[in-house]
Amino acid sequence: MQTLSPNMPLHIASETILKLLRARFHHKCQGQIVHNTSRALDLEARLARLEERSRHAQINDESLCDSCHARLGTKLFAMYPDDTVVCYKCYRRQGESTSVTGRNFKQDILIKPGWLVMD
Repeated sequence: MQTLSPNMPLHIASETILKLLRARFHHKCQGQIVHNTSRALDLEARLARLEERSRHAQINDESLCDSCHARLGTKLFAMYPDDTVVCYKCYRRQGESTSVTGRNFKQDILIKPGWLVMD
């Protein structure tokens, strides 16, 4: 705007002013798109975390550890993202990222389709 002289007729300056306004509007729209996409991804991550935390495992006296096949009964146990259930001893031995099936969840991330994930 400073490059426009005060003596310039409005009909000539209008093209430059229009380009400036369009560029500002475009930049604002891009910022809103990035912001809303970021919010949507955050919301999806929070929803996925909530769903993971609300998973239930029904353990009774007959339930067995998927690793050592010991009865769980009243023992502490852990449940991996692939729904395998192990006693706490096996969980500590295998680590929190490796399942009984050999799947490493830090390297081979388990992606559950959400409303933003498209195949």
